[in-house]
Amino acid sequence: MDTLPKHITITNSCVACDGGSSFLLGHDENGEELHVGMEWSIEQTSTGTTRFRVNDTVIPKGSDAEPIWLQIIRDANVVADCLDEDGRVWIEAAEANEQLREAADHIMALVLSKTHQNWQPDPIQLTAEERVQLLLAEGKRLEAMKVYREGNPGASPAEAKAAIEAFPGI
Repeated sequence: MDTLPKHITITNSCVACDGGSSFLLGHDENGEELHVGMEWSIEQTSTGTTRFRVNDTVIPKGSDAEPIWLQIIRDANVVADCLDEDGRVWIEAAEANEQLREAADHIMALVLSKTHQNWQPDPIQLTAEERVQLLLAEGKRLEAMKVYREGNPGASPAEAKAAIEAFPGI
């Protein structure tokens, strides 16, 4: 999408069975189809690769476009497509509109979440050396020595201190 729409209408939503990816379907003021999604699979949340998308474009975390898109979603008109292919109402429109607004709010909450914005690796999944490096980067030398000793049973405090001081960048 080359230019941002001034206004969108959300007509449908769905949630994938992958851990929570959520999508909104609709159109802009020119009738152009619009797909807004938050890719939120179990793998993506555990590796820090969640993605906020509009059509085929990834909206980078913290980019200038991100708050603009969130405002567009916040201001969106919600009009549920409540008719089946035979034109019969399959769900009450008021209930469907409320569910679509909740879906839009859910996507905005995911985009703004710490998991998406400030992902950090799960310390349990890291090796002792990786945990030591993270702790040293945070200036936590004593904790880094403790983790080093946990990963190297039998290392004395003096050996742990020497090993910590030998890490690159220290």
